[in-house]
Amino acid sequence: MNTRESLVMGMVDRVRTLRPLAALAVLTLLVLALALPGIRTIPVTDRDEARYAQASKQMVESGDYVQIRFLEEPRNKKPAGIYWLHTLSVHLTGHKDEIWSYRLVSVAGVLLAVWLLYVLARRLQPEAPLLPALALAACPLLVGVAHAATTDAMLLATVCATQLCLAQVYLGREGRVSLAAALGFWVGLGVGILVKGPLTPLIAGLTILALCLYERNCRWLRALRPALGIPLLVLLVLPWLVAIQSKTNFLQESVGKDFLTKVQGAQESHGAPPGSYLAAAGFLFWPLFPLAWRGLGRAWQMRREDRVARFLLAWLIPAWLLFELAPTKLPHYVLPLYPVLAFLAVRGWTVAPVAGGGGWGARLWQVTCRLTDVVWLVAAVGFMVGPVLASRLLGWAWLPAAIVAGLVAGVAAVCGWRLRRQRVAAVLVAAGFAVVFYPLLLACVVPRLDDFWLTRRVAAMVAREMSARPACVVSIGYTEPSVAFAFGSRTVLTGGVARAVQALQQNPAAVVLIQDAPAAPPRLLPVSEATWQRWTKSLTVSAKQQQRARFLEEAAQAGLRVREVAAEEGLNYSRGKRVRVSLYRREDAAL
Repeated sequence: MNTRESLVMGMVDRVRTLRPLAALAVLTLLVLALALPGIRTIPVTDRDEARYAQASKQMVESGDYVQIRFLEEPRNKKPAGIYWLHTLSVHLTGHKDEIWSYRLVSVAGVLLAVWLLYVLARRLQPEAPLLPALALAACPLLVGVAHAATTDAMLLATVCATQLCLAQVYLGREGRVSLAAALGFWVGLGVGILVKGPLTPLIAGLTILALCLYERNCRWLRALRPALGIPLLVLLVLPWLVAIQSKTNFLQESVGKDFLTKVQGAQESHGAPPGSYLAAAGFLFWPLFPLAWRGLGRAWQMRREDRVARFLLAWLIPAWLLFELAPTKLPHYVLPLYPVLAFLAVRGWTVAPVAGGGGWGARLWQVTCRLTDVVWLVAAVGFMVGPVLASRLLGWAWLPAAIVAGLVAGVAAVCGWRLRRQRVAAVLVAAGFAVVFYPLLLACVVPRLDDFWLTRRVAAMVAREMSARPACVVSIGYTEPSVAFAFGSRTVLTGGVARAVQALQQNPAAVVLIQDAPAAPPRLLPVSEATWQRWTKSLTVSAKQQQRARFLEEAAQAGLRVREVAAEEGLNYSRGKRVRVSLYRREDAAL
């Protein structure tokens, strides 16, 4: 054995034998190293993060911790749990106007989920429990979720807590299951419901249903102590539900409109065909996805004799199929299932199984394994080329950082491919790649994408042109939720031109933001001028969304003299359109 191999084997042994407190310390440092860079400098993102943050800010300002409102409208889509956590973070930090204060909740959720996964791995994989937690912590999807003030990180934590308790009950003998594990299951369900409604119970319920149907045995469920657990669950959820239902029609809007709309059709144009989540996992679980796919096949082969494999499959397959069949799709929806991918990737199942005695099933499986390798390669190219290509399209200022990020991805791709059959080394490569790549990307690159952060530029424009904070900001056309977070609860995003004219009539200190078409961008790619114009035309806001002419006409009819003070151009990434946002106010108003 040469020196390099000795070093690798020594590192592998240290990872395997790390004590619990040292393992938790390593996981904590890794999560913080990935989650904190960029948390202050990346502007608030549209649309979910801005909505959650603004609604939480209004909860702090109003002191009403029952009703949830976004500007003037009730937001009865999700329960209040995440808003309570956001307001707690605001009270602890004292910064209600800074988005990082709300993002700290997601950082805490990711850290808690990784800790819980380590504890679960000590039960499911005691020979190397640190590996699944490391694999999940370095997952690109989890790093992204840690930087967004949404429900996803805390939802993942509740799912991990619930599945941990469920695994203790399922894998333990009925008489030896602790009361804490049984009641912890119901507490996890209750907290999950308060954070994001039915998703935590749905995943737990599908896991239980799959195990019971496969084994044709439900007797082990008695160890969950439902006679004690169900009243505890009701006690956790019912008080707030009764309070909100007495003031609003929360159940109809949350379940009847929001949840069922996602099940029945593509909500807010977030539609994709079945199989999209599986294809996206090649990028969002890079570079360990091929190992996870081969682990899935091995777990399926061992499902009869291995109860751990059975539990992981029951957690993953029914819920994943349900998410794939639902018309509404966003990448983070399947995040509660990524802990299973982490287990599958590192449980020593690195060789594709031979099913059916080497027949057509084995050959088909070999083909799918080759396809996952292709997806892995495409993702690797994306990580290497993506930052550099974006620098060409969005500005050269951050090209050095982009080149370094691409080189890091290239080194990780080479090392990951060479070590793809060594699970410990592969996880260490993934963690090393994450520690270098994501902080560089999120702290040095993403915050500098000025064309991308249009709301930040608009807010800076208003601050630059106004001597005092506007009494009221009415935005027409450009109505992204980030505008509300930037200007506060007195922002008006509804009512259109008529509301803008009315605001100017009632309050001379009001300002109006008008969406219009931007100037044609310069040709940035080696294509013909005609092709470039055709492409950029499809990326320009449509004529029906251009409100400037109508606003000037109605203002003149109302006897108002208005003038354009300044304007900013940029990309509205929520709609995939380039827009121009102009700042208007009355001519007789002092700046």
